[in-house]
Amino acid sequence: MSTEIFNVNTKWLKWARTSVKYEKDEVANKLNVNPEKITEWEETGKLTQNELIALSDIYEVSPYTFFDGNDPVYDNEIPDFRTINSKKIIITPEIMFELRRAKENRETLLDFEDDFDDFEFPLFSSNTINSDDPNIVAENIRNILGMSRANAHMNLDYWINSIEFLGVLVFEFYNIEPEQLRGYALYYDKLPIIGINHRESISAKKFTLFHELAHLIMKKDGISNINEYNLINNEEAYCNKVAAETLLPTKLFKKHIEDTSSFDKFRTEDIKRLSKIFNVSNQVIVRKALDLGFIKRSEYNNRVKEFNEYINPPKKIKLGVLILKPNLKKINLRTMIKDSI
Repeated sequence: MSTEIFNVNTKWLKWARTSVKYEKDEVANKLNVNPEKITEWEETGKLTQNELIALSDIYEVSPYTFFDGNDPVYDNEIPDFRTINSKKIIITPEIMFELRRAKENRETLLDFEDDFDDFEFPLFSSNTINSDDPNIVAENIRNILGMSRANAHMNLDYWINSIEFLGVLVFEFYNIEPEQLRGYALYYDKLPIIGINHRESISAKKFTLFHELAHLIMKKDGISNINEYNLINNEEAYCNKVAAETLLPTKLFKKHIEDTSSFDKFRTEDIKRLSKIFNVSNQVIVRKALDLGFIKRSEYNNRVKEFNEYINPPKKIKLGVLILKPNLKKINLRTMIKDSI
């Protein structure tokens, strides 16, 4: 065991902990030391080699980070729209690590682009999509992606690839409960990022995908659990309306209900049948029924509680395919990230 003492930059020690929202007692517990020891390290910058390596493992940074002579730069806080019963949820290190990995993967791809002169990632342009009216935004999305009743049955990967056509990175994450985080959006002019929780059902992931796309269209970051029946933020409500209208246009749904009298009571079996017909989640059906006045708010709340459409078992990660140029050259994101490290 090495007992040599190293002098490191205390600012980077503090940055490594606070940038991922670790409290001192959490780090101390992982290392089986007193919290005062973490304070001592961050004030003096004196650690043994083993202590330094242990901290770098917990914070998921290189040990060399702590020797940087420059001051660390803190990222801007991402708007946090997650709520449970109208109360904010404490952001966790797991969420911060997920956001960091997504940003690092994006940087890896941009570095890859710099190394080659024969292709370029497209800029994400939302000017032709954006509007103050969520119904217009949804219509624009459907037009650009070619969405129709004929392809409503297409699987999640199809819509992920379609959105990547627009120059968006889409990642699935695996180690966070949906109640804590269903999705996030990180806006950049080039390669903005959407994250969706793999543990959700397929229909729920589709809703999250288009909800987060609405964030990017507004050129805004955000992390959310999309608590549909208890929203306290207008921006989240707007994104929900865009996602619901994209997946299930009001005109189409209203006509189907008016033409099919057996659905007018919106019983549980009605909602489940409509969900299969339109290939959307039960929650989307219930939300649309409320918007159109087919059901009352009290019934809506009861139905949403009834249809809890979590959780799928984890499976091997799949990042999908990103379209690089109009010439339809494709490149696998996972391969690019792995080969570039």
